Amino acid sequence: MSLPVGRLPTIPEYAKEYIWPGVDLIAEPKQCCFIHQEEKPSFSYSREHMCWSCFGKCHLHGRDVIDMHRYKFKLNSREEAENSLRSLCKMRKVEKVRFEPERLIVNTTKVDYSSKLQECITRANTVARWIELDYVMSQYPNDILDLDKLLNKWRNENDGTDLDISQG
Repeated sequence: MSLPVGRLPTIPEYAKEYIWPGVDLIAEPKQCCFIHQEEKPSFSYSREHMCWSCFGKCHLHGRDVIDMHRYKFKLNSREEAENSLRSLCKMRKVEKVRFEPERLIVNTTKVDYSSKLQECITRANTVARWIELDYVMSQYPNDILDLDKLLNKWRNENDGTDLDISQG
């Protein structure tokens, strides 16, 4: 048997080829660990979870065949193990794609205007203030300066009807 060409092998396929020749890991999921030499089986393969673990001396575990290959050949990194395994399976090297998020440009003027408008709506708690706000919005739409003037006027009135949480 040899490793599949064009795809990574499964853990049982890899184990049968490189670790325990002739052993069907699906039928016999408990084996002697390939990392440390022992006489009592401590290595266990979980077909359900598609991972492996050693419950013996080394306590290593892996989530896939790349981890198994890495430990078998004492490779330094996961990337090195993946490249080595891909080479064994005659697969081309996968180039890492680096995602560069688009730069978010925020129009602070619109944000400031929206904040001021929201504050005006919150403070327009009387009919007179709603009429005043309506007039400013109809005469000077999208003008933050006029909203500022209106807010300052209302803040200075301080007739006790405002709920200003900033004054504690």
